[in-house]
Amino acid sequence: MAASLKLQPHPRLYLGGGIERLGREFRWPYLRQVSAVSAKAADSFAKVPELKYERHEHNAHLTRAREVQDRAVTLLTRWQQTGRRRAAA
Repeated sequence: MAASLKLQPHPRLYLGGGIERLGREFRWPYLRQVSAVSAKAADSFAKVPELKYERHEHNAHLTRAREVQDRAVTLLTRWQQTGRRRAAA
């Protein structure tokens, strides 16, 4: 099945329709609030050093994977919203 997919070379990110709306100002107060929270988190994540975790802890790999996924999705969202390279780092 994977051989039949025609994917672009890395780096790539596949998203559904409507991604262009991320760069617009949100009309609904709740979405403006969520966008502000996302912006604050992205600024924080951009300054955070490499993720440290205890390797011999129960489910350490799962905890680390969740943290990395949260960081990556937040930074990618903010980069898409602003186009700022700093958020892409």
